[in-house]
Amino acid sequence: MRSNDYILRVASLSKTYGASRALAEVDFDVARGSVHALVGGNGSGKSTLIKVLAGVVRPDRGGQVATAIRSEPADQITPSVSRQLGLRFVHQDLGLFEDLSVADNLLPVLAPGDTTAGFLNRQSLRQRARSILDRFELDIDVSRDLRELRPAEQTLVAIARALSDFEVPSGGVAGGVLFLDEPTARLPHGEVSELLERLRGYAGRGHSIVFVSHRLDEVLDVCDAVTVLRDGVKVLDSPSADLARPKLVEAIVGRQVDSANVRGRGADAEHREVLSVSGLLGGPLRGVDLQVGAGEVVGVAGLVGSGRTSLLETIAGLHPHLGGSVRVAGRELSGADFRMMLANGVAYVPEDRLRLSLFPEMSVSDNVVSNALRRYTRSGVFRPRKASRAAARAHAQYGVKSPGLDAPVSALSGGNQQKVVIARWMSLLPRVLLLDEPSQGVDIGARADIYRFIGAAAESGAAVIVVSSDIEELLGHCTRIVGLREGVISFSRPTESLARSELINLVYEMNEEADLR
Repeated sequence: MRSNDYILRVASLSKTYGASRALAEVDFDVARGSVHALVGGNGSGKSTLIKVLAGVVRPDRGGQVATAIRSEPADQITPSVSRQLGLRFVHQDLGLFEDLSVADNLLPVLAPGDTTAGFLNRQSLRQRARSILDRFELDIDVSRDLRELRPAEQTLVAIARALSDFEVPSGGVAGGVLFLDEPTARLPHGEVSELLERLRGYAGRGHSIVFVSHRLDEVLDVCDAVTVLRDGVKVLDSPSADLARPKLVEAIVGRQVDSANVRGRGADAEHREVLSVSGLLGGPLRGVDLQVGAGEVVGVAGLVGSGRTSLLETIAGLHPHLGGSVRVAGRELSGADFRMMLANGVAYVPEDRLRLSLFPEMSVSDNVVSNALRRYTRSGVFRPRKASRAAARAHAQYGVKSPGLDAPVSALSGGNQQKVVIARWMSLLPRVLLLDEPSQGVDIGARADIYRFIGAAAESGAAVIVVSSDIEELLGHCTRIVGLREGVISFSRPTESLARSELINLVYEMNEEADLR
């Protein structure tokens, strides 16, 4: 391919943090009018690469970044220079304002004509916003508040805002590259295909898109080319048409990954019941009955508003319930708060690990031992050496990759943060383990590790409940799947008797895929 066929060329990009090298002489080229995947495991360097190109991390000297607009030394890129180079970024949180209208989100900077005698000209704003959406064939009311839109529509508004900078009056596309960081991670299952089809269409019009994702089926389906980073080094650069999934997985993790399912053993031979929920009422729950035996991994599927997260939070004692009972190992715990449930062996891993389950600025070591401080205290005096030794053992046992035990947990990748959370809970030897979307935002290697840990918990006799939006994840790792619809259990089936299409139909009561969240 000729050099002028590329819209972005990154050469010899390196970044070191002390003795650790996050990027090592990385080259990264993106062709005009293509969707180019950038993938890698947690800690591979892809986030560092994006931060360098966005101008928020300064790389080592020697690298070069060239776009259709101009070329710059990589260590001279600031957020302003990045924008001048035509680089745009849409992150998972979208950077939008839910309480503002679509028009206000699309047009954060006023133009001549948007004000009249010092007052905002709403009609002019709406007309300009409507013009942007029309160019991207989006039938969205610009006067609606953003929060009223479906997740896919919100994502498309963010994409349209970014790509509109590259559109020219003649209908062509000026030089520019849009980086999408996990654009489907927050989307309901049924809206993913809508977004992917739009991306292919925008590339067909000449837009250039870098697609960052852990979802490899999407990568192979929508992208023209794939670049894989591992440990800061580019290990694969290939047209997606030449890649099979096993080869891509091996490039990401550096080894072949056993695709065998990791499940619990099912309820043990004595059918020993560990968790019993009967007639549970509260919030969206309208009388949930659920029993989980020792060694079971029970998956929970359902639509938005079905009450899946509320079920876990209510069992964990985070929400009061209005009726029904919760029993753990035969003990009645109805009305118990989170502290009491924890004392009785109930561990809860929430979906938003960084906000709800970790202390971001505290060290990896402190996060690992934070649930068991009494274990490291004698006569009221905390024993840091004992705690540090325990944290080091957990760090090794759960394969946490970090700069060190003293590093803040916020510096870790998503997969390693999740390993810290699981290590902390598993140190308590829980009777009941509740997990909400345990693999969200986690790369394929760490995902396999996480389900191995979950399987080990079940093997040790824990009753495990997993809420997941991923059909394959439920089928691959659970011994039984229950459906939650409008606050009640709608079905309960052994996984071995379920086909993918049947599970979809059971969840949606229709012969088409829709929202699994």
